[in-house]
Amino acid sequence: MQRTASIMIWGFVLLAAVFITACSSPPPPPPAPRVERFEREYPVNEEFEIYPDRVVQGEKTATVISSEKIESTYGTRKRTWLLQEDISSLPQFSSPEAPIYEALYNMALEESLQDIRSDGSFMAGKKWNGVWTRDISYAIQLSLAYVLPENSLTSLMAKVNEYGEIIQDTGTGGSWPISTDRIVWAIAAWELYLATGDAQWLDDAREILQRSIQRDTLNALDRETGLLFGETSFLDWREQTYPEWMEPKDIYESKAMSTNLLHARALEILSYMYDEAGDSPMSMEYFRMAERQYRLIADAFRLENGLYSLYLYPPIQGSRPVDKTGTLSNSLAAILAAEQDSPAAVLGGEISLSTEIPVVHFGIPTIEPQQPGIPPYHNKGIWPFVEAYYGIAGVREGNLAAFSHSLEAMTRSAALFLSHMENMVYDNGHYSGTEINSERQLWSVAGYLGMVYRGLFGINVQRDGVTFAPMLPENLGGGPVTLSGFTLRGMELNMTVRGTGSRIASMQIDGEPADPRNILQWRQGPVQIDIVLEQSGDSGSINLIASDIEAPKDPLIQDTGSNFSYRSLQSDARSFLWNGRERSPMGEAGPGRQGRGDIWSVLSTREGENRTLHSNLSRWTYDPDSVLRTPAGDEAVEIVPDPEQILEFSTDVEEDGRFYIVFEYANGSGPINTNNKTAIRTLFADEQRQGAIILPQRGERKWDDFGLSSGLFMNLEQGSHTFQLRYLPENRNMDGEVNRALIRSMLLIPVN
Repeated sequence: MQRTASIMIWGFVLLAAVFITACSSPPPPPPAPRVERFEREYPVNEEFEIYPDRVVQGEKTATVISSEKIESTYGTRKRTWLLQEDISSLPQFSSPEAPIYEALYNMALEESLQDIRSDGSFMAGKKWNGVWTRDISYAIQLSLAYVLPENSLTSLMAKVNEYGEIIQDTGTGGSWPISTDRIVWAIAAWELYLATGDAQWLDDAREILQRSIQRDTLNALDRETGLLFGETSFLDWREQTYPEWMEPKDIYESKAMSTNLLHARALEILSYMYDEAGDSPMSMEYFRMAERQYRLIADAFRLENGLYSLYLYPPIQGSRPVDKTGTLSNSLAAILAAEQDSPAAVLGGEISLSTEIPVVHFGIPTIEPQQPGIPPYHNKGIWPFVEAYYGIAGVREGNLAAFSHSLEAMTRSAALFLSHMENMVYDNGHYSGTEINSERQLWSVAGYLGMVYRGLFGINVQRDGVTFAPMLPENLGGGPVTLSGFTLRGMELNMTVRGTGSRIASMQIDGEPADPRNILQWRQGPVQIDIVLEQSGDSGSINLIASDIEAPKDPLIQDTGSNFSYRSLQSDARSFLWNGRERSPMGEAGPGRQGRGDIWSVLSTREGENRTLHSNLSRWTYDPDSVLRTPAGDEAVEIVPDPEQILEFSTDVEEDGRFYIVFEYANGSGPINTNNKTAIRTLFADEQRQGAIILPQRGERKWDDFGLSSGLFMNLEQGSHTFQLRYLPENRNMDGEVNRALIRSMLLIPVN
């Protein structure tokens, strides 16, 4: 059935009280912390020391009794960790001069076994029994591909749906394609192939990956910039990372550094997969695509300090990078840029990213600066798996100081907590005080193992074999440290590393001198690697900052008829008005009346700092006759996932111009913070495909709550035009069945 509506646009009045945010209410305030913060017993920045057999923080201690037992006085009573699982079949690590590292490694092996479900896949942690795409993928890439390859394969296939695509976890606005970091699956799939050399897995993973990338491209690619829309990877608790005024559709229209980086890496991995299969033309095609994406990322996200921005604001606000950084994305950029012959080399620069990523006394926070007034979790939180990526970035960049800071932080927390916990508060280092926390968090467990394999032993697995660049901080007492039974493709690595530092003084393979610059090519059976380290002239550096740096509070625009004013919400913040890409000082009264095509947003900047946040957008006032209504008039039309249903709008445009097209809609299929029932449609203009329109969930059963969809920019010539919303096969969401919304109108907004 074809549904049509035709309305003439007679002209737009002054922009002043619009509806980019008018049709929706702000998100609910963040919940209060669920647990008490113990500021007296756990003071901010309390000093701690890592000794060979214990951790001391004030009056709190963790003492290693043996490699299988640790006692801790952290918390309300003395507690003990005692190894219960049989870990003898897994790679064995020994550090006799610093037994604390050996004990925590054994704890990590045990917790990795405890995180295996009855179906053989990995759960996300003690409190998280489900199999989560991003959790298992980061964990497998960090280390579990080497430790538990069969469970890694089972877990990866558990996150492939009946259509042979990667499953995006539930989340913001009904998740995919608001969140598109399901593509992190690619780095885990590739790591598993590197570890096993399984040709059948390579073929299966390549097909799954290619299908998933194609659908992500159709539903989340910004055709004007070449970058992907969508939420940050892992940082998926809206107000923890994004401004309070941002709704799910705003988050979709933003562009995340981490997610774009993962997509570029997925293209690169596809190139290598095709090359392994002997298909050179396809390999070269994907390599060029990856090369282009890395260049776009480097150009769009890099800030003046050399780090990369956490995300870009939506296109309607000029796609400006937020003055906020993420540790995960910058660490991944550093690691990828160091890969030999990788197109990601463009992400490197004159600085070492690991020297600039902000760190605090107790570790490495996930973002910087912190969100004001938001309880700790991602915000004001430290996550060990992110610390692991930072530490590995230090290894890849030759920054011993960064690796040491990360290893010490992860060792302190695991020893005192007696578990590789999910997170901790960034200023007092306590596991209590974040919104939620779990013991034996899978990626925290994998992160500690990864710090041993990739850091202390410097193992870097590549397509043709293995290279080594170990680092031994002074706390390891000069070694020796040993690793045995580390198996890759039938090659069993047995390693001994001695000394302190990061420069290899000598290296032997099976008793014969070896050049550490050469790759150890694949072979079968046991191989003995002996390495002696020495101090280099430069051990690197870290960017240690105070743990009280917050961003300015988000300014808010207040519309008053044909004028608007704003609140800067923070006494030490100056605000400027931003129109397009220009900034100009503004008083509290605002700019007064606005002209046709003006889109205003306030910038809030902390005094003395180059740190800026956007407000919500100004609203537009419009002529009611300018809104394109559905065939039902003032009533909304329900759209369902039916290829035969076409919702059509027709209009006349009085003059050539650039327009922003959005839809007024309701979606009551679920809450704004979870589920998987985002409604998705494709917009056609004059029979030409324009792109996806995303209609996120707005609240459980809230079918009377109307807001605005994602939008698309379009250049239109004077004359008649027809627009259609269609459901195409690629618009299938993660639910697969419920993909519905109510459409009340289409808005055709002229912009300069």
